[in-house]
This record gives sequence, structure tokens and C-alpha cells, in this order.
Amino acid sequence: MNRLEYAHEVWRQNEGYAIPETCQVFQDNFDSGIIYYNCNKYKNNENYIQLELDQDCFLVTMKIDNSCHGFPFDTAIEACVKYNNLMMNCLRSWHKKCREKFLMTIDTQPRRIYLDDIRNPQTEGFTVLRSYQEFVDFTLMFGCPEYISFDHDLGNDLPSGHDCLQWLIERDLRLQIQKQKFIPDNFEINVHSANPVGKENIEKLWISYKNFKINS
Repeated sequence: MNRLEYAHEVWRQNEGYAIPETCQVFQDNFDSGIIYYNCNKYKNNENYIQLELDQDCFLVTMKIDNSCHGFPFDTAIEACVKYNNLMMNCLRSWHKKCREKFLMTIDTQPRRIYLDDIRNPQTEGFTVLRSYQEFVDFTLMFGCPEYISFDHDLGNDLPSGHDCLQWLIERDLRLQIQKQKFIPDNFEINVHSANPVGKENIEKLWISYKNFKINS
């Protein structure tokens, strides 16, 4: 296994977090090279954090926007602690920027959602959401709209459109305890999913909840 193959295997096994033992093994087998690397592109800037072996010391380098900083350490433990702290802080910062960018692009007028990870609506007048998390973020910030067109499958091993509707219902139930409501009285759904079983499950869930509200 060469230096690049080893570094890639280390990153994959530890989900990107630096482990002192693997740095020591790298140092025992190679003279220098990047061991850990985490990159994020925002606008036109490529931001990154990396931990490398530079001859006899471990060097943590961080580039954010146009600023670059390097931190040399004698031991792998110190370098890993620094790298992991920087990575966690930057991931939070990058996530916040991405979320702010998403929220700034949301058109709150009209109050209709088209939930689909790939497709776009055939007509105008929809806010397009691509995932469960976007769906939750939008409805928490702007409330439940009057109309939602659901896709069922939102990606492999990811929460589905059924999960999104279930989340709406559970939030509405919690607010009912406080004599409030989250889902408006004139709320309507459509299910445009190509998955027939998923489509049926979403429709059954909504019909069941509507009947529950009528009879409660």
C-alpha cells in the first residue's frame, strides 16, 4: 500500500477525524505527506484543513477564504487534537453558510411545496425542496403551507416523503395539546411519486389523520 492509498484508507475508516495511532504508523512508514484532508467549496473559494507529516513534525494547515494558517506540532496527539477541533468548528461554519444560502433562496410566496430530490414541478408557483432536512427547515421557519406535492423516495437510505408527512402530523398533534395547530384547515396534498407502494402509504397516512381529526 503506497502513501496515498494508506491516507485514503485512514480517512475512510475514521470518517475524517484524525487518530494519533494512524499518524504514528504513517510516520513509521513514510517520510512526509498528507495524512488527513477535508475540503469544502463555498462560492469561488476552496476551503480546506489538512494534517501532514513534514519531515520530523506534524503540520496542520487551514485555508479559509483567502487566509491560510499553519500549525506545527512535535507529537501526533497535539496535531490530531488541533485538526479535529478546527474541523468541527469549520464544519459548523460551512453548514451555517449553506443553510443561510438555502434560506435566502426560498420564495415564501406562494405557499405551496414540491418535495422531490430530482424532479421539478411542471407548473410555476412552487417552492422546491429536495430533502427531509430542507422540508423540516422550511416548515419550521415559515409554517406548514396549504398544499404539498410529495415524492416518496428522496434518495437511497434517506428519510422519505412519508417521513416528511409523518413529521408534520406529529408536530400538529403536539401543538393540539396546547390548543393550537400546525397544519392549516384547508391543507391538501398530492403524491406524484413513481413508487406505487410509497404513494399509497403517503395517501393512507393522510386520510387516516384527516379522519382522526374529524372524529376527535
